[in-house]
This record gives sequence, structure tokens and C-alpha cells, in this order.
Amino acid sequence: MHPYKILLIYKTQDQYDLLTEAIKTYPIYELIPVQKMDYDPSRSRDGIDIVMAAGSYDNNTLQTIADHARQHTKTFYHIPESYFLEDLIAEPERI
Repeated sequence: MHPYKILLIYKTQDQYDLLTEAIKTYPIYELIPVQKMDYDPSRSRDGIDIVMAAGSYDNNTLQTIADHARQHTKTFYHIPESYFLEDLIAEPERI
């Protein structure tokens, strides 16, 4: 089985470090990080299975990211800064 590719859109280095550390313990996931300022919703994301937006975003930005993910049949998650990542990515049917 190929790893599930996660496009991680993050705002701060701390968010990136925390999520990278948590996700690397799950070998079924491959992380593709993109800092928020470099995210371009018009760019093709072929091969991405999951889109995660980490941190606080204004409603318009978050909606743009979510719409783009849904248009390309990607699973979308928003991870607020206070959310526990383990609750989000531990899906027994995929492990």
C-alpha cells in the first residue's frame, strides 16, 4: 500500500515541527509541507490524499483552501492550534 500523502499548510515553524514529529510515527503517511505564504490553490496537487491546514486562518483563506481540496476530491482537515493531532490521524481502518 502506498503512503497517504498529506499536504500540510502551516503558518509557523513551531506548527511544522510539532506536526512533522507527530506524523512521522505513522509510516502510512507522507508529509508534503507548504508554508501558508507559499500556498497557491491554483497549483495542481496530483497524488495528494489529504489536505491539512494547521493554525488559525481568516474565514476566507480557510474557505479557499477547503474549496480547493473538495474540488479535487481530497479529504480536508483544519487543525486549530489547540487540537490534538493524535485524535485526527489515528484511523484504525488505515493503520
